[in-house]
Amino acid sequence: MSSDWRANHSDEEEDELDDAFAGRSGLILAVDCASYMFEREGDSDSQFVEGLHIIEAMMRNKVVTNETDLVGVVFFNTKNNPAPETEEELQPGLVAPRQSAIYLPLSPTSVEMIRKIRGMRESDDFFAFDSKYGHSQGTSVSNVLWLCSRMFSHCGYKLGQSTIVLFTSNDEPHDSSSNEYQQALVKARDLQQKEIFVELVPMSSSFDCNKFYKEFLCTVLEEDMGEFECPVYEQSKERLLHRLFVRSYKKRSIAGLKWHLSDDVSLAVNVYSLRRKSITIGGEKVSFKPEELALMKQLLPPGIRLLGFKPASAIKMTNHLRSSLFLYPNENYINGSTTLYRALYEKCLEKNQVAFCILTMRRKQPSKLVALVPQTELAHDPLGEADRHCGFRVEFIPYAGDIRKLPFLEEATAPETTDEQTDLFKKMIKKVKFKFHPSHFDDPSSQNLFINIESLVFDVEDAELFDSTRPDCERIDSKLDPILTDMERMFGEDIEEAPKRRRNAGDNDGEPRSKGPRVAPANDEELVSLVKQGNVGSLTISVLKDYLQRQGVRGISQLTKSGLVDKILATQAD
Repeated sequence: MSSDWRANHSDEEEDELDDAFAGRSGLILAVDCASYMFEREGDSDSQFVEGLHIIEAMMRNKVVTNETDLVGVVFFNTKNNPAPETEEELQPGLVAPRQSAIYLPLSPTSVEMIRKIRGMRESDDFFAFDSKYGHSQGTSVSNVLWLCSRMFSHCGYKLGQSTIVLFTSNDEPHDSSSNEYQQALVKARDLQQKEIFVELVPMSSSFDCNKFYKEFLCTVLEEDMGEFECPVYEQSKERLLHRLFVRSYKKRSIAGLKWHLSDDVSLAVNVYSLRRKSITIGGEKVSFKPEELALMKQLLPPGIRLLGFKPASAIKMTNHLRSSLFLYPNENYINGSTTLYRALYEKCLEKNQVAFCILTMRRKQPSKLVALVPQTELAHDPLGEADRHCGFRVEFIPYAGDIRKLPFLEEATAPETTDEQTDLFKKMIKKVKFKFHPSHFDDPSSQNLFINIESLVFDVEDAELFDSTRPDCERIDSKLDPILTDMERMFGEDIEEAPKRRRNAGDNDGEPRSKGPRVAPANDEELVSLVKQGNVGSLTISVLKDYLQRQGVRGISQLTKSGLVDKILATQAD
């Protein structure tokens, strides 16, 4: 699983807080500056200019989407190593090795950095590159990677992911029998241990990755050489430039939860949001007049504008953004709306088509891409209300920039399961199936609010709250009991946490001792026995309430622990 997908802050709760756990991403772009990178073929740009164009596109993408990420640019196969131009670019303790130079130190992406890259690309002599940096060949790849690794460690930030991108057209920097070749492989293993990724951008269509970089990249990325696909320049260029038009997001999970299948069976999952609000452009603050802001927010006046029709299969559950809305005609606004609405609705049902539209709900609100899905009326609930009315349901459709991919789902292979394991869980799902209807579940928070209000208004004591969202664990356990033995045999028992070490009686007598873990009684007889003996210290209020509810006792929601104990003793006396 990719390391940058970690459970931390919620996507909905904060858009501007720093990622406290995953850290920032660091990206160093290392460019080969040998003379062959500056050669031009006809009217086409040199490979060095094309590399700068890709770097500029990547940095423009970064400054818009991930302004806190760090980016640096390193030149290798240079003759000179000029000193930094400003004090801000000076990094104490960091010296570039021979035939290498730091053009942009590792720092948060800014507009000024992009201007320096663009200025060099558009300059006739590349800012006097020949006299300032010069050209050479034979630079040790291990020295370049060592410099990049040192830049990561001296950046002053905690990095969640570090990546080095190599731009070169030399497919064999070192002969396989040379010491430099072995040093590069040793450095590759070192980067792998530090979890620093390396990506190659071959700047020539005739680039042969098998000569050197295949073994090197497989060592860094821990991949099988037989299954490794060598990068191709055109594909790498297209992919890196495409990132300019697709929004990138920090891989944050909303929560890390346990999925309880029963009291004894659970699994851990992370919940990810596939959509996130847009991010403000970083680096520089831009001021606008109120009327300018109003014009930018309102691209279209309020209304719905039809774009066209597509088959109903185009609406996918995986692209769900938010709860749907419902569309119904308003005859008071435009006469004849109901007739036209009905005709359009029936024709869409007949052709199994949905209407794609642009929806602007109110003034000064951004427009949304929506699909109007025709739906038929379903059965009525116990209160007489229709479960689903006939008409158009408004489904919000994501734009291209709203879609996020989960890399670990695409790269990681799914664990293998046997037919026996699959059949066992089919049985489990079948056993715990139940008929669902929204009317069977009340909102606990709203229910608790109204119960307390009614208690105050009508002077009712001991009003009881019944949480219908809590699973019937006893019923589930009884249904799953026949297959629990097979589940333990196939998947093993849950790992129990080791008990906490208790202090010795003579240690830190002046400090308060921590309370030991409370262990729930194994059955109702043991609970009653503990209550009769007066050993209620290990029993929680929830355990006592659950026992009384099973006994059919009401009016216990406001009782204290001692009151619950008295109730249990009273029931036993009866």
